Amino acid sequence: MGSKPDVSPERRPDRSGVPVSRAEDPALPHSPIVQRIREDCAEPFVAFEQCLKENQESVLKCSEHVNAFLRCAERVKLPA
Repeated sequence: MGSKPDVSPERRPDRSGVPVSRAEDPALPHSPIVQRIREDCAEPFVAFEQCLKENQESVLKCSEHVNAFLRCAERVKLPA
């Protein structure tokens, strides 16, 4: 519990604090589909984040919240 997270240049935290490898595509968060998911699915994502904050000791309680977000994200389409 007392150890610090690895935040070396190779594993910096993203916006949520989760370490992300530099090998990941930095353009992905700005891709059109990701932007559209952020817009269209903001409500279920915020509910999921809130559930995680309230249930840090038992994140399994948030499975329905994450499933709602994933269902939303799967329905997102970019305009043709």
